[in-house]
Amino acid sequence: MSTPSTFSSRHSRTISPPPSTTGTSTISPQTSRLNIVTRLAIEGKAKRDEANVAIKMYLKLTLPVDSITPGSAILLFKEESVKILDHEVHPLDNNSVPYHFSSADSPLLHNAARALNLPARSAIPYSTLFDQSTINSSRASSSTSSNSDHPHLDNRYTGHILVTGYHVSFVLPKEFPPKYKQNGIEGDGHSQRRTTPSRSRRGSIGEKNVIMFMAGISLMVPYLSSPPRAPWLLSIPTPRCLQNNLKLRLFPPNATNSSTQSISSTEAETDATWDMTADPHVTRSPGSRRPSSYLHQNFADDESSDSASAPGFPDGVGIQGTFPSTERVRVRWAAPVRGVDDGARDGRRRVGVENARAEMSCTILGRGRDRGSKKDGVLMRLEYTGSCSSIWFPGVATLLGMDVALEAKNAEVTWVRGHDPKWTIVGGAGYTGHEIGGTMHPKDGMERQQSFDPPTPVDKPSTGPSMHQTPSRQDSTSASIPSLLRVSLPAQNVGEFTFDTSATPSEAGMSSLLSADGGSRGRSRAPTAHADTPSPSVPITVHLNINDLLPPHKNVFTVTISGVVLVTPRTQLPAPVNANNSHDSSLSSDSDDGRRELIVSLPRFRVLASDDEEIDTTVRNGIDAGYDAVDVYSSADPKARKAELARSGRSKVGAEGGRVALRPTSPSTFAPPPHRNGRRDDSEGPSRPPSRPLTPSDSRAGSSSALRETILSSIRPRRDGPLMIPSVAATVTPLLSVGSDLPDAYAVHVVLPAPVDTDDEWLEFGLAQPSPQTDNGRPPRVEIASASLDGVPLRYETAVAPKLDQNSMSALAFEQMSSKEWITWVRLHINPASSGTVEVVYIVRQKPTREAKLVGATSKGKEKVKDVHAMNVILPTFNIPVGWLRVDSNLPHHQSLPCARRLLKYALEEYFYTQLRVHIGRPVVDAPPIPPSVSRLFRVSMSTAPSLFFLVLFLLTLGMNNDLGRIGRSLDSCSTILGSGWDNVSPTVTVTATVVSRTEEGSPGPTVSAADASSQQTPITIIDVTSPPSNRPPESEKKPGKSPYKERSALLPLRHLRLPTSIRIDFPVLAHHAMDTVMDGLSVVWQICRKIYHFPLGPP
Repeated sequence: MSTPSTFSSRHSRTISPPPSTTGTSTISPQTSRLNIVTRLAIEGKAKRDEANVAIKMYLKLTLPVDSITPGSAILLFKEESVKILDHEVHPLDNNSVPYHFSSADSPLLHNAARALNLPARSAIPYSTLFDQSTINSSRASSSTSSNSDHPHLDNRYTGHILVTGYHVSFVLPKEFPPKYKQNGIEGDGHSQRRTTPSRSRRGSIGEKNVIMFMAGISLMVPYLSSPPRAPWLLSIPTPRCLQNNLKLRLFPPNATNSSTQSISSTEAETDATWDMTADPHVTRSPGSRRPSSYLHQNFADDESSDSASAPGFPDGVGIQGTFPSTERVRVRWAAPVRGVDDGARDGRRRVGVENARAEMSCTILGRGRDRGSKKDGVLMRLEYTGSCSSIWFPGVATLLGMDVALEAKNAEVTWVRGHDPKWTIVGGAGYTGHEIGGTMHPKDGMERQQSFDPPTPVDKPSTGPSMHQTPSRQDSTSASIPSLLRVSLPAQNVGEFTFDTSATPSEAGMSSLLSADGGSRGRSRAPTAHADTPSPSVPITVHLNINDLLPPHKNVFTVTISGVVLVTPRTQLPAPVNANNSHDSSLSSDSDDGRRELIVSLPRFRVLASDDEEIDTTVRNGIDAGYDAVDVYSSADPKARKAELARSGRSKVGAEGGRVALRPTSPSTFAPPPHRNGRRDDSEGPSRPPSRPLTPSDSRAGSSSALRETILSSIRPRRDGPLMIPSVAATVTPLLSVGSDLPDAYAVHVVLPAPVDTDDEWLEFGLAQPSPQTDNGRPPRVEIASASLDGVPLRYETAVAPKLDQNSMSALAFEQMSSKEWITWVRLHINPASSGTVEVVYIVRQKPTREAKLVGATSKGKEKVKDVHAMNVILPTFNIPVGWLRVDSNLPHHQSLPCARRLLKYALEEYFYTQLRVHIGRPVVDAPPIPPSVSRLFRVSMSTAPSLFFLVLFLLTLGMNNDLGRIGRSLDSCSTILGSGWDNVSPTVTVTATVVSRTEEGSPGPTVSAADASSQQTPITIIDVTSPPSNRPPESEKKPGKSPYKERSALLPLRHLRLPTSIRIDFPVLAHHAMDTVMDGLSVVWQICRKIYHFPLGPP
């Protein structure tokens, strides 16, 4: 027990402090969080045509003396948008009895004692606990006792209310009474109970070392919303407390005129009341009754009316009752909503949206085929991100729905085999789940919430909340969980109730109490896959809690919807094609032609209840393989031009939507097979058991790999044979360094298809040399130049001297497995679901070795030795079997296979060790090579020269033969004395004549005579002395060829025989004639040679 000296400093201070003020302190005290409110009462009155509501809040505060610091501040509740007008604090004793105060001077304290249901105030003032003698003397000197004898206590003894850090706080008093006087004015150091009428009551705190206060706070709370597009909404922040009471009086509805009043008395009675809800639920007093019209109203699940004719409301409009612990109380009231049956199926009203802005992304994945209609369509991945602002609802329901539908003009939208037949929906603040077409209702009504009481008839008092106060479920998969906070507190069945840092009712209030697990908030629970899955075109009802979207004129609700669908053009009836229906006819489907051009409209999600909506649509080409080309029409106009979309390219379309065309790149390209149910076991799909929840993906990087797997699976069938590499092609290219006459390195280009459906994501191969070491003792150096899959670079790793499994090496000898044999081991990172062509280029740098080689035999039978250089070609060795291995190179000669530059090997086992050795000789320096054009002309000339020579010789011989023939014919035609029968001539008579003129010497001529020797011209007369032939009979004629005269008896010797001067042969003329003939032949040959030289063109 503390001694009086401990409080000596407090006893010397002022006994009667000045009246307290309501101003705020400029210096914020030290704050702390401590639940000190043990009882709370809220009273208020709403007036018509006012923007605020006057609220009085009364608190009973219990302070543990051992856990507090005098002068510190304790946070009570959040400030939000309230305004504090006035406040008063007064102490209580340990029996919750207020110390003496004046009701006239402190009406707020008077109402606080009444609302908190405290005992009658004591006549002992609180100041007597500090200095008894001073108080007694001052009171004895007074002639009378009045309220002015006990002025307001100073804040240093009672504390005060302060707004600090956006919270309303209670600043503790700086002076506390001595502990031995806290329970009375007299004592010997022990707590004594006062002798009052309440002495028989048991104290609420007991014998704990606490001190209590009561506080009254006058607040001005504004409306968060008002009609016509929202109900009257009042949000009152409250501290955490177990005993809470609310009493709110409302202004009555507008009176119905007699001219417009309905004949039905039920409708007339409903016009005189409000539909009212409170969050959290307010448990009304037992005496309150519902109007008779309640049974005839059509309420939503959380739209029941809480208005009642409770005691204390003369006009019969208000709400009064208890409510559980919360951080704020929201009260809504509005006129009854009639004739609205849109929420009859799922128990939710539909909201209205003023503005909707959305981004729609359509990724084209390729072709697909509908399982039902067997028609081809366009496979798309749709991603919709919508932002809805100014969501409103005029009623009092809080758990509402918003319908979003997929619009596809002139097309059918279906789910795709191999993908989950559902929409992945993710919502922002206020999202609680979704339903599709109302088909997710429970089969029986036992799964609905049982923690709410049914409607109370008019002749029975209402003992609890209505079952329509809150919705029956959060989403289609929510389970029924009874609420602990629905029980009136305090009660005997409440266990250890603590004020922890749990979510507020706005964050985890009425909607969170209906969820089976906390992870369902903000993300929908995936529906169970079954046979009757709703079509993608069925509208989606997005569930939202409007309590999280306050205030209505500033709220923004976001939702994201994604999924993979198949868009198929609708089948049209046969009709003539004209200018009006040419576009529609292009959308018709033809199942017989699997590779025709497909034109479909781009589907878009639409918010059905939006007043103004704007959608930005983007088209992306996600086709990896080049089997189809994507054309985009940026407008819905049939006359719009199309633009081809490149691979992985994006394009925007107009606000009215657009179209996309999928056409084959070439007629010979085969169509990809339809989707088969041959997916991997670890992939998501409808075959997942219903007990395992399907959660949507939260990243695009993971979805891109899934899309790639889907596309490749549609193009390439799944492997059902052994794991192997079908083919490996290697091209070896020798490399020559600068200043070297022999290759000292070579590059190997390896091309192979990527293995499919492997258990490992790494493709491995090793590089080994044929001998443990080279001549210089250093292994060759290997560098990986590039590694790619379909042109995309791959990540690779290299390791030296790998440790391999001896059991798996069937073709590799054991003596070749030392660490010196292997140069490196290469690993390529390839996704097991990927497919394509793998290309690896590596460079090996190695000096060639000299070797002696017999190149042939000489003319004497001796072989010749030639120095050559050998180079070992290192080829890859795979750890899985290879179908066939082909090695190509650009070497000019292959001794092993002279007909081609290729080496082949089939059916290679795993770890097959391939050895290839190349011999390189030094080149022989010859004469400068002849240019190709000159060498060609020379070859043509050499091949045609013999023919031309013999042709010219033949022509010359032919010409000479012709000339000789003509000479012979000329000689035969001449008449000479040596002709035939020359020896048969008659005897000649010699006549001597004298010729006077000169004669030519050396030219014997005939005998002439002259009459006149003096004349210049000498006539010559030739006398034929030959006797004329006699006419002898033919039988007396001799045969020709026989002369009757002998040659020796001839009168004219042969030496004197003279040929006639007219018979001459002109040899120059014959020579010129032969030369012309030869030149004509040569010109013909020359033209033929020119044509051959300029072939195939004509000679110039």
